[in-house]
Amino acid sequence: MTPQNDTNDTLDAAPGVIGDERRDVIDGVRTYALGLVFSALLTVLAFHFTKSKILWEPSVPMALAVFAVAQIGVHLVFFVHLTSSPDNVNNTLALAFGTLIVGLLIVGTLYIMQHLGHRTMPAMTASARAVRVEGVVRPILTTPLQARAEGVVASVDCARGAHVEAGEICARLERGPIEKETAQSEAALVAAQAELERDGEKLAALEKRASDPKARQRNAPALEAARTVVKKGEARVASAQAAQAAAAAKLGRLEIVATTKGIVAARNVEAGRRVAPGESPPLFLIEAEPGHVEVSATANMDAAAGLEVGAPVTATAAAVGGRRFTGTVVSLAAADSRASKVEVRVTLADPDRVLRSGMAVSLVLQAP
Repeated sequence: MTPQNDTNDTLDAAPGVIGDERRDVIDGVRTYALGLVFSALLTVLAFHFTKSKILWEPSVPMALAVFAVAQIGVHLVFFVHLTSSPDNVNNTLALAFGTLIVGLLIVGTLYIMQHLGHRTMPAMTASARAVRVEGVVRPILTTPLQARAEGVVASVDCARGAHVEAGEICARLERGPIEKETAQSEAALVAAQAELERDGEKLAALEKRASDPKARQRNAPALEAARTVVKKGEARVASAQAAQAAAAAKLGRLEIVATTKGIVAARNVEAGRRVAPGESPPLFLIEAEPGHVEVSATANMDAAAGLEVGAPVTATAAAVGGRRFTGTVVSLAAADSRASKVEVRVTLADPDRVLRSGMAVSLVLQAP
């Protein structure tokens, strides 16, 4: 121990504070007051940034970490009097070692608890037997989307894995001649309607003049001819309306529309490709989102002995970080002609919809 430490022990001073006997009370109060101001300022800033929009929201945790480290530094310097003087080397090393040990304990504990939480299965009862098998997620319902007309794909709007709603457009074909045909049919309909309106006005004028008994007989041939013209005009309008509706239907068939809500499980089309109705594989495959999935697995007959429909199931999927799911056995059937293996189908609750078709799942089936 140095002579300076002996002096500090006698004066009851903090280690590392050199020459405390020469510092007056005012200097000590000034140091603690300055530390109090810095500490209070850091605290106020920490609360302020959590509620204000000055910082980008994802950066707020990092800012709080910076304030926390600064707060520790203020306490060490102004209150604990931890300095870089030679007499403080042991104190600094002890503090660093203690911080390391505490950090290892905290981080290690959190890692172990998280690992156990993801990997540990629920305890089986004494009367239950665990049957462990590997399975594959399969969709409960899939809906194929195919082209409704022949043409070249102009754009693709649905990516694999995307959520789609019923009626959402997933792809469009080039309009080309069909768009021109639609415009021509609309123009023909407008012209037929205008001609029918003019013929109707002429017929109305003739009928008004024919209301006079003396002029009725004289205007009868013209009146009959006008009525014939109006009937032909009505037929032309009806034909133009049918042509316009057919062209609009052709235009609508250029859009590939999702018929159900779900997830795009497969996409087999790109812009610029020529497609036709009925081709295989379908352009899109929509997987339904019922909040649960079906898993198919194969087990040995001896291992599956005693399994029953409705038996509880626990599953983990490595593809989603070892997350755990629960479900039930829905069917049991022989997987081969020798009846040496059993095909087991189970349903798993998946409210967050993280399981995807084709994922590998580890199943624990409880048999009595």
